[in-house]
Amino acid sequence: CILFKVPHMNPTNSTNTLTINGSNKWIKGKHKEGLIQMVGADFITIRNLRIENTSSESGVIGLRMGQRADYNTLDSCDIFLSGLTAFKQDSGAYVAIGALGKHIGVPIEKHAGIGNTISNGHFYPKDSNSSGPYFGIYDRQGSKDYASIETNNQFVKNRIDGFYSRGIYMAYVNGEECESNDITREHSTDKATMDSTVMGILCLYGNSGSRSLKISGNRIHDLPKSNAVVPQSAAYPDNIKNVYGINLWYVVGTSKYPVEVFANELYNLRFHSLFSGILTQYGVLNKVMENGFVNIKGYTGYSY
Repeated sequence: CILFKVPHMNPTNSTNTLTINGSNKWIKGKHKEGLIQMVGADFITIRNLRIENTSSESGVIGLRMGQRADYNTLDSCDIFLSGLTAFKQDSGAYVAIGALGKHIGVPIEKHAGIGNTISNGHFYPKDSNSSGPYFGIYDRQGSKDYASIETNNQFVKNRIDGFYSRGIYMAYVNGEECESNDITREHSTDKATMDSTVMGILCLYGNSGSRSLKISGNRIHDLPKSNAVVPQSAAYPDNIKNVYGINLWYVVGTSKYPVEVFANELYNLRFHSLFSGILTQYGVLNKVMENGFVNIKGYTGYSY
């Protein structure tokens, strides 16, 4: 893998940055834990690079940040998980900010990376028969310091074109901005299995610090696939029981900086048991406005 670590001499910082322009060339390799890894490295920008990870393990990751990798940018890059055919048990992602090591889901008490920007990316699996990784984008910060540390990561104008369970996942975050992303499985077939409960965007334990935590202008559509029929049972034909468009748990704003959930579009969704468009539970000062719901059909329940 390509590993960026903090050097003993002349480290990158706000005045000594590193920029890599990939000129739309490919890098290709096999590494489950991330083909590109930023381990505590700061102020690195990668643009116009196409990244192909050929690992076939379901926990595969494209690009990974951790151990307080701060103020890095991934812009206008493709991430292609070409070896991933089916989800098994392990949780992978196209981009992950969180714990390093074998499993991204390991809880951490201190933040993994703040002030990072993932923008204008296109993230996709092997082909239309592949489930994709469990997460599209994964962002899990410190459970002990998120209330006092402004993590302020940004996910802007990315297209996530295939995932198994959660399109964008954020946990223990402060001031994150998730805007104008396209989250879909429109190119998937019936062979591309998916979780029985699917979520476009999930945020667990979030705060607004010096700015609002924002989820706005995102498009969540064509789940479980394009032109899907309404399942007559929870397992037929697409193994999709419940769809949550945007799900927020314990997300807290302030009077000056409320949590903003504005102008998201949800459409072409099919499910069996339950659809919940925008769900906020145990939240404080959450402003939910001007969100759209079109062509959403299920066998049983609805909740907008």
